[in-house]
Amino acid sequence: KPLITKTGKDKGDGVIEWTITVNKGGHLDLEGWTLSDKINGVDLSGKEVKISPAINGSTTITLPYTFPKGEQEYTITYTTEHTHDGWQNITNEAEMSKNGNSSGSDSAGVNIEGKKNIYSKQGTGIELNEDGKTITLNWDVNFTITKDTASGWTFTDTPQNGQYFTPAQIADLKKQLNSVFREGNYTLTNNQNKSETEN
Repeated sequence: KPLITKTGKDKGDGVIEWTITVNKGGHLDLEGWTLSDKINGVDLSGKEVKISPAINGSTTITLPYTFPKGEQEYTITYTTEHTHDGWQNITNEAEMSKNGNSSGSDSAGVNIEGKKNIYSKQGTGIELNEDGKTITLNWDVNFTITKDTASGWTFTDTPQNGQYFTPAQIADLKKQLNSVFREGNYTLTNNQNKSETEN
């Protein structure tokens, strides 16, 4: 009977990549054996997946798929999408069968932690400046960066009630951004009045 193994990997962008290995070592003629697959008990009939090596010149097959004659090991890959709404476990089970008889199945589970806040911000202290008249407010901003939050986002921080960024503070912010994103991979815009930044 053909051996079958299954693995799954959360790519961190709302997509899980699944890999099925059929007939490890190519020890059996697969003619007449059918591959089927389920996610959380739901049949994936009609799902188009990639297969390697190609069969009859084609690198894709549609599940369930009945193999032609040949002693060959195959790797099947495909992706499914999921939401981040709360913790969940996604189980995927692949099976090989022939004439109603199963050669066995293998399943893989992927835990999804649930959507997290993209950023957090909190004050970390107040310092009296050397002039004895102004103060510096210290803030700690943290970003949770994954593949689905790494680009296309705009973070806006608007000082209020007489607060402003000094040129030194803006330079320090840019230095920190460069250490994370590298210069040229982000855009920093200062919309303050010139008179404010000169203080």
